[in-house]
Amino acid sequence: LNGKLIINEREAEMVRFIFEQYASGMFAIRAIQRQLYDKGYRSRSGKEISHTTICGIITNPKYKGYYCGNKVKIADYRTKEQIFLPEKEWVMYKDETGDIVPAIVDEDLWNRANQIYKQRSEDVKNQCKGNKTTSVLSGKIFCTHCNAPFWRTSYSHKLHKGNNIYQFICREKKMHGAKTCPTFAIYESEIYDILSDCFTRLLDSIDE
Repeated sequence: LNGKLIINEREAEMVRFIFEQYASGMFAIRAIQRQLYDKGYRSRSGKEISHTTICGIITNPKYKGYYCGNKVKIADYRTKEQIFLPEKEWVMYKDETGDIVPAIVDEDLWNRANQIYKQRSEDVKNQCKGNKTTSVLSGKIFCTHCNAPFWRTSYSHKLHKGNNIYQFICREKKMHGAKTCPTFAIYESEIYDILSDCFTRLLDSIDE
C-alpha cells in the first residue's frame, strides 16, 4: 500500500511458526510441511505448502525487516525470461523505522534459522557430492522418524571376498548413535531389487 508492505496476520502466524520450528533445530522442512498442513495451512491449490516455498520464506530477508532488491534481472525483454542473481549482487538494507518493510520475526530468530539452513544445505551438498558418482539414490531417501536424509555407508566382509557392501542409514543415527533413531539400515542391493520389481510390474501399463 503506497509503496509499503502490510502484514497479513494470518500469513504472519504461519511465517513465525516456520521460523520458530526450524530455528529450534529439531525439525526438518519436510516435518514442518506436515505440521503446517495439520494446522490448516494450504497452498493455493489446496495441497501442502511446498518445500520450495518454505525454503524461500526462511531465506527471505524481508521477514526480518530488510528491504531486498536486485534479486532478478530480465534476460530477454521479448520473452520476459528472468535470471536469478547471486546474493552478493543483491541490494539490501534494514528498514530501521519499520514503516516500509515491517519485520515479522526478530533478526536473531531469522539469523539462527538461516545458520541452520546453510549448515544443513552444506551437509547434504557434501554428502551428495561424495556419492553422486557411485549411487543415484543419494539425497533421495529420508528417515520417517527424524526427517533426516539417509547416508550411504559401506563396509567389507570376507564372505563377499573383501568387496564393499553398501547400505543407507539415517544421518541422525549415524552421527549420534542407535538410541537417537529406531530405523534400521537398508542394503543398497535391496533397494535396487524393490525398484526392479516395481518397474517390472509397471511394464504392462508403461504407456499409461
